[in-house]
Amino acid sequence: MSLTKASAIVLHSRKQGETSKILQLYSLEYGRISVMVKGSRGLKGKYWGTLEPLNHIAIIFYHKQNRDLYFVSQADLIDRFPGIHKQLGKLTLASIACEIVNRGEEKEHENRRLYYYLLQTLTALNVHESGLRNFLRAFILKYLALSGFTPNFGVCSICGKAPINTSCRFSLDKGAVICATCEPDAFIHCVDIHAPVLHFLHRLSINEIKSAGIRTVNRELGDEADRLLFLYLKYHIEHLDQMKSLDYLEKLKVLMTDSSD
Repeated sequence: MSLTKASAIVLHSRKQGETSKILQLYSLEYGRISVMVKGSRGLKGKYWGTLEPLNHIAIIFYHKQNRDLYFVSQADLIDRFPGIHKQLGKLTLASIACEIVNRGEEKEHENRRLYYYLLQTLTALNVHESGLRNFLRAFILKYLALSGFTPNFGVCSICGKAPINTSCRFSLDKGAVICATCEPDAFIHCVDIHAPVLHFLHRLSINEIKSAGIRTVNRELGDEADRLLFLYLKYHIEHLDQMKSLDYLEKLKVLMTDSSD
């Protein structure tokens, strides 16, 4: 067992005993890890305010292969993203991204690109005030691509043409579009979708997360895009069937302003 350093994002936190916490972290160096931090709870705790969910931290911990839980000897705050915590809508969107990683990623499966995608998403939500849901949509698309399930929104998978009709179909199984003039005989688990939604998601998928907020979309189109993304995500990624943060988003939709799209 040796002391090692890691940069990490706090995905989830729960109480342990009288004074300790167990954290789920996504680290640059090791992927998702579980750690215990003793003496960390309460106003007089050694790390008060440092170990909250969504925080970006640097830790020193005792690492040993094939352990399910590591013990932290030092933790320092890098960024708590204060802009996220000031708005319930931002907090919910950031929590969804973290829950996807926490539920969808295996322990100690290092993926530096995923770490930076998650960090970019939190940074964008922290500093921007519009296009907020687009940052989460862009993150989900990047996550799907890293997981090997890149959806093809650009052209019909049968005829190879860009869908121009108002109504199309999307195969959750194949991750492919079928335009209105083609027959989806070989495709299963299809959902109806409008062509403008596909164009919107295609543009999000080929650009960087930090630029996602510049695209404007009305609430109806945005809701349809979300429905397709989460259906596809849950179809291909295990353990994402019941996400608590998604339930919060549904409750907040009535309260969130158009700027959140």
